[in-house]
Amino acid sequence: MFKNNYGGDGMKLIIKFDESEISYPKAIEYVNAVIAKGFISSTNNHRHYCHVTVFIKTYVVYASITKSGTHTFKIFKEPV
Repeated sequence: MFKNNYGGDGMKLIIKFDESEISYPKAIEYVNAVIAKGFISSTNNHRHYCHVTVFIKTYVVYASITKSGTHTFKIFKEPV
C-alpha cells in the first residue's frame, strides 16, 4: 500500500495493490490514467472518479472516497 499527497490541489490518495502482481510504477500509471479523466460525479459534497476502470487484459482499478475525502484506489489483475 502506498499513501501520499498526490496532485496539484494537495488531495490525499491511498493506492492499494499487491506488489507481487504489479510494480509500483505501473500502479501509479494506472491510477494516473483514472485521475487524468477527471471527476465524473459528485455526491455528499465529494467529487468522484470513475468507480471501476478496466484496462483490457491487464488490470482493474477501483476508486472510492472516504468520509473525510481521501481518494482510495485498489488495483487488481483483471479476472481471466
